[in-house]
Amino acid sequence: MLTATSFSLLVPSIDLGGPWVAVLGLLIGAVVLHLVDRFIPNFNSAFGTEGPASRLSRVWLFIPAITIHDFPGGS
Repeated sequence: MLTATSFSLLVPSIDLGGPWVAVLGLLIGAVVLHLVDRFIPNFNSAFGTEGPASRLSRVWLFIPAITIHDFPGGS
């Protein structure tokens, strides 16, 4: 994912919007990912579901996990 971010997303964003737009987009993305990580529950195989709304089933944890995974790539 770091390679995809660096070469497939960051370099073209610098070309299109300039370095300040790319840095701003990177910072906004980091804040959004931090908030998503904080408010969406996590599944730990040793301890079970952790975090807010920990009563969700594995299926409902899978949906935001795939969304978070695909969001940065735009797919």
